[in-house]
Amino acid sequence: MSRAAQIIPDILKYTLWETPLPDYLLNEGEISVEEWQVVHSLARRQGVSAIAFEGMMRGKVAIPRAMKMRFISTTDSVEQEYERKKQALLKVARLGNEHGFKLMILKGLGLSLSYPTPQHRPSSDNDIWFFGRQREADR
Repeated sequence: MSRAAQIIPDILKYTLWETPLPDYLLNEGEISVEEWQVVHSLARRQGVSAIAFEGMMRGKVAIPRAMKMRFISTTDSVEQEYERKKQALLKVARLGNEHGFKLMILKGLGLSLSYPTPQHRPSSDNDIWFFGRQREADR
């Protein structure tokens, strides 16, 4: 595994479980801009960029300013998408409630509540359970 690929799990372990950060992440200039670009690209593809950035900021990881700005932009996008999905889910819940349907949030937004900062966990869609009344709720 390349060092750039190892950076992500090292930061995620710190963010999610508060394991100590390796020294190489705290030393200015230890990681090249090119390696940070790979880290950012991998983190985006794996859907963990906002979670990783949260740990970088909390742990005072030595990250070049230009890369920090990229992570800020990506994190902002993840947060906006989370809010959009949350509002859609609230709308469905209100509509369901008006028509007598109970619902349970599955995966996605529901699982995000287990994370230190829920809006940093991206999800692909909103999965909901209507307690066996799916067809009726669809109508």
